[in-house]
Amino acid sequence: MKRRLILILIVLTLMTSQISYAIGYSNETASLDTLQNLILNSLRSRETSIDIRYTGNSDGLERVLNNVIDLDEYLKNTIRSLMWEYTGYEGKLDINFSSVHLLNKSQEEYANQRIKEILVQIIKPDMTIHEKIKAVHDWIILNTKYDTSLNYRTHYDVLYRGTAVCSGYALLFHRMVNELKIPTRLITGNAGQEHIWNMVYVDNQWYHVDTTFDDPIPDEQGRLVHDYYMLTDEEIQKTHTIYSENKPNSAVTYELLLNKLSQRTDDNLYVELINQLNLSIIDETTLNTSIISNPLIGVVNVTAFDEYIQYDENFGFPFIDSNDRAQVPFRITLEYFGAKVDWISESNTAIAVLNGTTVKIPIGKPYIFVNDELVLNDTISIIKRGRTYLPVRVVLESLGFDIDWNSSTQTVIVKK
Repeated sequence: MKRRLILILIVLTLMTSQISYAIGYSNETASLDTLQNLILNSLRSRETSIDIRYTGNSDGLERVLNNVIDLDEYLKNTIRSLMWEYTGYEGKLDINFSSVHLLNKSQEEYANQRIKEILVQIIKPDMTIHEKIKAVHDWIILNTKYDTSLNYRTHYDVLYRGTAVCSGYALLFHRMVNELKIPTRLITGNAGQEHIWNMVYVDNQWYHVDTTFDDPIPDEQGRLVHDYYMLTDEEIQKTHTIYSENKPNSAVTYELLLNKLSQRTDDNLYVELINQLNLSIIDETTLNTSIISNPLIGVVNVTAFDEYIQYDENFGFPFIDSNDRAQVPFRITLEYFGAKVDWISESNTAIAVLNGTTVKIPIGKPYIFVNDELVLNDTISIIKRGRTYLPVRVVLESLGFDIDWNSSTQTVIVKK
């Protein structure tokens, strides 16, 4: 029986567009994962068209083609429109995926280079993550004018022309903070009109940052505002409606977090930040009451190869135990490093296997087993609120990682 000929044409319009595409197939795969990566790599290279011969099962194909753009929110917000079509039959489908971008490859390269140059100027080696985020925010405010003509939409426009609408502000903040290896999200919504801003992750908390709203109209040279800087969901929703799905939760005020951090260190950095942002110093009694009533506040960061591991209330937060040792959530931390994890309920023992090394971590014991050899520890693993925590240094060093500690930022630093 002759195989059925298939012809599918789908247009995904993110804004407005007319698409054309070229015929010719230089990529071939039978894997949906590979297909997805080929498309993403093409889009990230700012190519306007890619042709792929797909020889695998067509089940799930259209889902991949429709949803691939959702895997990269930066791309999603820098592409005007997408179109895909395929022709052929099961086992031999010729796919064309076309796109119209808000900036081209040379503009992307220009923006990337300018971002690197700016960060060298404004970021110092001894800065904390809090200082870095504020430095990025302040640079954008001081060097950008809102585009009242509504013609310029990208971070390239900010860097090249000094002006853009809200998407330009948000994209530049996103790219600069990402370049610093700090997790960030692009958040869409409404604030009197369609709008986009950022969320950023610091000290196990997510906060909203709206650089557009912090830049007054008309532009006032040299004026810095932090009214929409590091806000919780409750605070931002006083003026903004959030559209973005699956966004992180934000509940702990930045004021409370900075006060907590200032209590943990003799460094005046956090007090200075509180004053710079016109926040309040919370007295010790009120602060301790607030912390006890808010179990979501985290005070220990973990960076792995210069990137922050993201924790939340579902997995638990790192903390300092009664022996002054950093404890981290067991499963999410070790899986982040590629370890295979297991749990033996009969003996209350957590197990991690990585690169031929097996570490057994008995809960409540001042030791672990590394390939069945006993290794003493100066603290114990614990179960807290139903979650298993482990002493990060002894376990990760046993798995071959180097561990350092930055006391001023309360950060565990993991290196290869």
